[in-house]
Amino acid sequence: MDARYSLIPTVEKETDPVTLIVHRTEDTHEQLELLLAVEGAKTLKLVPGRDLNGAKIMMRAGASFSRHSGVRLSNGFNVVDPSAWHRQGIGTVALNLMIEWAKRLHPDADVRPVELKRYKQGIEGDDPRLAFYRRFNLQWNLADQDQDAVNLLSVPMTVRDLQTAPLSARLTRLP
Repeated sequence: MDARYSLIPTVEKETDPVTLIVHRTEDTHEQLELLLAVEGAKTLKLVPGRDLNGAKIMMRAGASFSRHSGVRLSNGFNVVDPSAWHRQGIGTVALNLMIEWAKRLHPDADVRPVELKRYKQGIEGDDPRLAFYRRFNLQWNLADQDQDAVNLLSVPMTVRDLQTAPLSARLTRLP
């Protein structure tokens, strides 16, 4: 286990702090893979193959590097599951760790554009995912987006321009 955090969730029926566990399954020059799990939550059921030593895996996150295409801040599907646990700070912890990894190993590399599936035309400005990623200095020029595109793409940037985001006051790193 890499890190443990005390988390005071705002999830309905969760009245006590739980423990967020971050486990690095791979940390090399080319790849970072993380498992983020919650221990002690009353509303979560453990599922064989989806737990980490008795903690419910909420997110499998990762970043990778290619000398041809730069740093990718996703392993394809970085999403907290179940959705009732969105907005608890779990995604912020994961993305902060991916950015720290990229800055440590590849500060001058390009960041591959982050792709967000477009759900509805014309509501991009209100999309909470954009607000989340903007906290890390990722930007979208919505005026430049192809109106027929399936995905919204972030503006090109280098790893050096990324920033980590502050953690919620409900998260405290444990020793």
